Amino acid sequence: MNEKVVAERLEIFAPLNGFLMRPGTIPAAIAAMTPAGAGVFIDPVSNVLKAPVAGEICQMPQSFHSLTIRTAPGIEITVHIGIGSEKLAGKGFEALVKNGDRVFAGQELISFDADFVATNADSLLTCIVVTNPSVISSINRESGSVTAGSDVIFSVTPVKAPAPKPCEPLIEPVPVPFQSEEAPRRVERFAGIAVSKGISTGKLLKVRSEKFDCSDRGKGGKFEQAEFNNAIRRAILQLSSIGDKLKRAGNLESAAIFTTQAELLENHELLEMVERAIISGKSAPSAWQKAFNTHADKLLALNDQVLAVKAHNMRDVGARVMRILLSIEEKPLKICENQVIVADDLTPSTFAGLDMASVAGICTTSAGDASYVGIFADAMPFPVIIGLTPKVFDLADGLDVKVDGDNALLTIASATDSEIGEEKP
Repeated sequence: MNEKVVAERLEIFAPLNGFLMRPGTIPAAIAAMTPAGAGVFIDPVSNVLKAPVAGEICQMPQSFHSLTIRTAPGIEITVHIGIGSEKLAGKGFEALVKNGDRVFAGQELISFDADFVATNADSLLTCIVVTNPSVISSINRESGSVTAGSDVIFSVTPVKAPAPKPCEPLIEPVPVPFQSEEAPRRVERFAGIAVSKGISTGKLLKVRSEKFDCSDRGKGGKFEQAEFNNAIRRAILQLSSIGDKLKRAGNLESAAIFTTQAELLENHELLEMVERAIISGKSAPSAWQKAFNTHADKLLALNDQVLAVKAHNMRDVGARVMRILLSIEEKPLKICENQVIVADDLTPSTFAGLDMASVAGICTTSAGDASYVGIFADAMPFPVIIGLTPKVFDLADGLDVKVDGDNALLTIASATDSEIGEEKP
């Protein structure tokens, strides 16, 4: 028999923020200049390339415009920043890793000057491809806007390769039967970037960012504009009320967050963008969602920490207005004593409302300027790890976990070293 053995599907995460495009939507002249293989294109709005998968950097030219990661199943994923960018000879690119390095999904790999590349290369379109498609049996592509390190852009089903030679070991994913009592327990560990030292244990609590579904088409310009104006007024009143309460309690630093967010809702450029979209037939929620996300993405792309904080506040207040427009009740985060929070990120308003005495640690899947927690981690009295793989959300709420800020690891609290398996890619 010569049957193919199919392994577990491998998810490839977005290496950049932007809009996901399928190969069929790319002009043939552009597509012809990209590496051969199965994959997708991203029209990026960020300027730091993150690892789409865990694995080893097996090829990165000195021009740093592209790299290839070899995964545990032997699948090679190539990311090529821009079209025709190789002719820039490395100008505008900075490598944060080197050939032979092992990387985790979401790790920052290459920073680049997006404006320079867009101006001097043929295109800023970035392709992510499987360069050895013979080792996969199928591919499923996604579409739409994506966030680096969080959203899956496509997945593949690998053909299980022969066992690796002893001198060339591959790291295989380890099943994690957390609740099994029949087999010896194998415990996952999740490696990230430690931004606040220390070691603590506590009960895990997962916190995910809100996703808003809304109709794209509106019910008429006058109706949608009135709904939007009302939502803005209500949001400003809410923010003012929260800020006043915090001031009376003497928490001036947290109060300033809500004052800043109220000011963002008076941005004339942003409001005019929404108005134009509504006039064109868009619903108020759809117009507002696109406007505030576009504004936040532009701020993050400038790679400035002050502007990054402003971008996080923009997304936070943007979500507040969305909840009003869609009549969604805001659910405050309930923190019990000795809680370890695992989140894609925490919003400024959530962060301001935390009872720090009840928090044992914080772990996020976002990293760098993409992580609000990471920016202010040095002020936190507990260990903080950022840049974990999104697979950490497979863990169950209430699980006893250990946050090791000294070694940048999240593991099960009761596990011994011999019980700890490899990080799940």
